[in-house]
Amino acid sequence: MFGAAPSSAEIAYAPEDVRAATLNGQLCRAISTSLKACGRSRAKVAEAMSSYLGATVSEAMLDAYASPARDSHVISWPRLIALAHVTGDARLLSIGLEQFGVALIDRRHLPYVEMGILEEEKAELSRRQARLRRSVRVGGR
Repeated sequence: MFGAAPSSAEIAYAPEDVRAATLNGQLCRAISTSLKACGRSRAKVAEAMSSYLGATVSEAMLDAYASPARDSHVISWPRLIALAHVTGDARLLSIGLEQFGVALIDRRHLPYVEMGILEEEKAELSRRQARLRRSVRVGGR
């Protein structure tokens, strides 16, 4: 899971890898980080993205997407997905999610998430049941 802590289920960059003043700046840093980490040249990444999308993506476009100074060249969602696919780095899809209180996780962790939710619900039911038992002992509600 790249920069995420090994014990974490979250797929995300280490905060220092994408720290920026703006959301676009964070996205640019994420793109740059993923391009460096993938081990392929930007030309090869652009070629693979073009093949994946069926539309031309140039190395110059990737350079612009990775540069916070080029704020008129913001990557589109389909191209971001293609970049994540080609680099094998799903962390790209995590940028901005924290603003909504959500996280990106691997599907294999979903059963554990559901078990955690069920444990929380079970604990709430136990608390409700205990309140009802106390009210019955004191003669009703």
